[in-house]
Amino acid sequence: MPVDNDLHKAAHKGDLEACKMLIEGSAGEEVPITVNDPGASDRRPLHRAAGAGHLNLCQYFLDIGAEIDAVRMTRKELYICFDPFLFPGG
Repeated sequence: MPVDNDLHKAAHKGDLEACKMLIEGSAGEEVPITVNDPGASDRRPLHRAAGAGHLNLCQYFLDIGAEIDAVRMTRKELYICFDPFLFPGG
């Protein structure tokens, strides 16, 4: 079962600069950190940021390719990670 990595933790805290550093800094690694990596309960960094109300991080993750319709596999439920009023056209 996946566990939260440093990106999930930074997303939950709302640390945009740390998230950027983790994603961009791992690009050349053998196993890079990506915006769609599953964490605990299959939650993605976008789920963590949205759940904590960090809209700037949600927008950043969406801008770099976060899967908006990622499914939390443990309960087979679709997470809706944004409010259309907050992200018009999203």
